[in-house]
Amino acid sequence: MTRSIIELLSSKDIEIRKKAIFALGELKNKRAVRALIQVAIHETQEEVKVLALEALLKIGGIQGLEAMILSMEDIHPLVRATAVKGIGLLGDSRQIPLIASKLKDKDKTVRAQVVEALYRLGGEEVKHLLRPLLKDPDSRVRVNTILALHQAGSQEAMETLKTMVQDSKGDMRAGAAYVIGKIAPNSMIDILADLLNDRDPRVRQNAVEALCDIESERKLELLARALGDENPEIQAIASENFQRYQTLPIEQVFSCFKHLNKVAQRNFIEIVGKWKNPEALSFFVEILKEEQEDFLRLAVLEAISEVGNEEAISLLGGILREKGEPLRMNAAEALRKIASPQVVEMLLDLLRDKSVDGFGRILAVETLELIGDEHIPKTSGKSWKNQVVQLENQSKQTIPFLKKALKTELEVLMQNLITEETLRSLKDPEIAEPLIQYLQEENDQIKQNVFKIFDNLEDQEPVIGIIKKLKETDTKGRAALVAAMERIDRELTKLVLPFLNQLDPYILKTHMARLLRQYGRQIEIKNLESLSQSPDRRISQSATLALFRLGSWNLRTGKWNPV
Repeated sequence: MTRSIIELLSSKDIEIRKKAIFALGELKNKRAVRALIQVAIHETQEEVKVLALEALLKIGGIQGLEAMILSMEDIHPLVRATAVKGIGLLGDSRQIPLIASKLKDKDKTVRAQVVEALYRLGGEEVKHLLRPLLKDPDSRVRVNTILALHQAGSQEAMETLKTMVQDSKGDMRAGAAYVIGKIAPNSMIDILADLLNDRDPRVRQNAVEALCDIESERKLELLARALGDENPEIQAIASENFQRYQTLPIEQVFSCFKHLNKVAQRNFIEIVGKWKNPEALSFFVEILKEEQEDFLRLAVLEAISEVGNEEAISLLGGILREKGEPLRMNAAEALRKIASPQVVEMLLDLLRDKSVDGFGRILAVETLELIGDEHIPKTSGKSWKNQVVQLENQSKQTIPFLKKALKTELEVLMQNLITEETLRSLKDPEIAEPLIQYLQEENDQIKQNVFKIFDNLEDQEPVIGIIKKLKETDTKGRAALVAAMERIDRELTKLVLPFLNQLDPYILKTHMARLLRQYGRQIEIKNLESLSQSPDRRISQSATLALFRLGSWNLRTGKWNPV
């Protein structure tokens, strides 16, 4: 197999040559060394030469040294760097002078590899060779030099590190943060804390990663702070490492919460919520009491739903009974996520409580419907809808809520969550105006509920006022109002007639004949006579048709008389 793969090294296709080299390196067959040396020396493509050197390193042995020494003078920087790395890995200290000759290579990647190779081969004996590179203009070269000299016990390395922390270049500060993580001195935790506020995201990311390798009392606080970084990658690193504190006492975890920014607090809450620790509930309650930001309160409710035990359900149920509509709606959503039999029982108990206002009761019904029957405890074979206590005798509480809810377009209220008893009890005239908009809904059930409420209104004045504003509504709105008049007191129908000629002809044709058939005897014929003279042929025909249906032509007087 090795022979056939070696033959592929002469292919003109670069991809075939690359795959052949990789395969030979994986096989680690020493019979391939000579062929790989030839590729490393004579190949013209940089990436192929690098692969050949890496394959020689995988196979091992001193045989590949010749190719690496020759490659140190290659025109391609990556080839030179790979050759230096390879000589260092071979472990022959006699090659130190050869490697040191590349300390001033023009390419930073080569110089960085030289530092690593020299320390690997010479240890403390090469400190004098490395010291000049503490002032190298490249951050990676300096980082490698500091790490090498630090391991060799040099104090100069730490002095250079402190200088890098204050450097004006972001890559230098990022390199400093990286070094701190590798050296991991607890004494530098305050420096890391400052670097977490650096303007350069590379610096902050390296600082967070370094923080993960240091043991300090401030580590929890600083990781929590990083949860609020504007960079999502930094948030993710902090989040992953913050998970390690799941076993800590929950009061210790929450000790840093108040000092975090809002983004950090939200991420903090989400993480702790996923721990499903019941002991966190008391802290969540405190946040709800003190926090005014809706997005944080929502995060708390979602965290409570993650806990999902009886205490969490009870807590959410308590919120559902309180005032404050956005929060109650979020609590209902959290209960829907838990969707357990315990949630259902709690919601049913809430509906049996006559002290709960209309908003809370409607949210309870909506949540039950969203949960579905699969989680409903089977009680006497009844579905949850049959178990829900009707909202009758709650009109005083329901009307103010309903008026407010209609303005926020909570359409489900008008569709199926208000019972027949409640509809019949809604007699407050103030309910009329917000209901008008629902006459334009395509949903027939919503319209029917509105009509039922209109039928029950004891004071028709609000409706009359709305009708008089017909000119201000759009065509669709006027049509809906005309249709609504069919369901209301007959006297109100008269008020519609003056506006009929403002309606779209199609709407007029659709509604007028039906209106007049029902209420014609109480309508003044002169209104129809006027419409029958309309220049719009469709309007005049419709009005004339209505006149024929409602009365008879008096030949003697030349006028229409009611039947």
